[in-house]
Amino acid sequence: KKITDAGIILKNINVRYISNELKELSIAASGRLNAVIDAQFFGFDYENMIKTLDGYLKFNINDGELNQFAKLERFLQAGNILSQSFLKLSLNSVVSALSKQNTGYFKLLEGNVRVKNSWAEINYLKSQGTNMSLYLTGKFNLLSQYCDIKVLGKIPSSVVKVMGNIGNFSTNKLVDKMNEEAQQMIKTITASPFEKKLSVAIPNDEINNIPS
Repeated sequence: KKITDAGIILKNINVRYISNELKELSIAASGRLNAVIDAQFFGFDYENMIKTLDGYLKFNINDGELNQFAKLERFLQAGNILSQSFLKLSLNSVVSALSKQNTGYFKLLEGNVRVKNSWAEINYLKSQGTNMSLYLTGKFNLLSQYCDIKVLGKIPSSVVKVMGNIGNFSTNKLVDKMNEEAQQMIKTITASPFEKKLSVAIPNDEINNIPS
């Protein structure tokens, strides 16, 4: 099979023209894209190209908006939040309020991704916005769309204020909502698995990776 080498430089491309084609592979819905792509692959049909693709992508997008799946309101629909009834009750109103805050807007989105054997290894992907900034690392399968990604973020107090119970959520407040018997059980357990998950300390060097 003949191998194809691709060295591509993109400058000031309107993301709207390509985001519909890339669909779930595009984290941005709008903005101006600059990128450097260095890759090689076999064949020209999509699946075979992805399976044999070996290369890297460095990019930045200026003044755009994240796709729906990367906005804060979508993160709040995670199963561990929906499983808490007192949080779920206020979720609809919170999502509605957050949609007016536009947490998807970013001044700058940039990333460094290595692709091999249909896996995209995300060295980093970070966005800096007025109402939310993110820092992502992990991996994503381009064929199955399976992902294992760590997402860290910052939001300003103005956004926290519209989040109600969810914005003020903490392990202690969760325990306060339990009946006396459940509270006593929590006290007798040094650290339950659920509490450990909620109170995992994020190292300062990781927090410092999140744009301001």
